[in-house]
Amino acid sequence: MIDAVGGIALLAVALLPMLIISLAILADGGRPVLIRQRRIGRHGFEYQMWKFRTLPKDTPQVAKSHLTEAAMRTTRLSRFLRRHSLDELPQLLNVVGGQMSLVGPRPALYTQDDLTTMRAAAGVLSVKPGLTGLAQVSGRENLELSQKVALDADYVREMSLALDCRIAIRTLGAVLRPRGSF
Repeated sequence: MIDAVGGIALLAVALLPMLIISLAILADGGRPVLIRQRRIGRHGFEYQMWKFRTLPKDTPQVAKSHLTEAAMRTTRLSRFLRRHSLDELPQLLNVVGGQMSLVGPRPALYTQDDLTTMRAAAGVLSVKPGLTGLAQVSGRENLELSQKVALDADYVREMSLALDCRIAIRTLGAVLRPRGSF
């Protein structure tokens, strides 16, 4: 219930910025503005996650470490959107649609078998993936995979409204002072 109400409220607040970002992406690199990525959700089921496009058209859906230099070419706009996690705003549609939660472990790409296997073993796949999570406010891309999974498992064990509120507040700081973002 909190996810649905919170997602709708945040989506209403984010509509104008999302429109501006959409127009900027159109001007910067054309269509498509939005992309859907295959992600692993609760209980290991796949779903389509929405994002603003920040990489060249037709970039394969693989982990960043597997992308070629050409696929990693970004514009200043794309780097800004990624650095401040603004490319993630369309995921509010996934929250409202029930595939994601506002707070929870970030969803793995369907190609990240190593991460999915580690999460399954740690019980992390028992909860919905989140727009933000404990690993994101604890180092983001500066963390090793095993560290992320450990933080995700800690979150699942300690899940509470109070913890979600602390993570949401820390997310604001992580977005305003982006360290470890791609």
